Amino acid sequence: MPNGSKECQLFLPDLVNGGDVIVAIGRAYMDCIPTDTVHGIPLGDENVRVTITVPKLKCALLPIPTNEATCIEEAIGGYLADCCGGTGMDQRFEFICLVLVSPVQQNVDRAAYVRERAEYILRILRNAPKGKWFLMSYNSGQHWILAVIDPLDDSVLYFKPLGNEPGDDFKDLITT
Repeated sequence: MPNGSKECQLFLPDLVNGGDVIVAIGRAYMDCIPTDTVHGIPLGDENVRVTITVPKLKCALLPIPTNEATCIEEAIGGYLADCCGGTGMDQRFEFICLVLVSPVQQNVDRAAYVRERAEYILRILRNAPKGKWFLMSYNSGQHWILAVIDPLDDSVLYFKPLGNEPGDDFKDLITT
């Protein structure tokens, strides 16, 4: 199916019971070649790009882990790839895992927590190929913010749908 995708099921080996187990449902993009990449990682032989739409076993490890996602739960979605697939635009953007940049939880050292999340983001940005932009969804507990990070320009553009100023946690994360 050149330039197309089709619904698929992702199976991985069942290391406990033997055989294979279904871990997700998604879309497979069949027009891939071994040098194509997913989040900067080459697909290699006999692999295709997949977006996950329905997780079945969220804790299952991905066959090709990335800095952003190592398990099914972290890889859910693919809206950008679905919308831009075949145009090359989906290769320009990557996502920063929402779960790993979530707001400070109660009863934790806030400064250490912000530092830990900032270090995670910096690891991703330092390894970014030239020209990549990163999309980071962030929920301050009151509303969502979308941050677009351009590591080449060392800039962050954020969109706040309610028009409110972002909270201190978001500001501290970006500043750090």
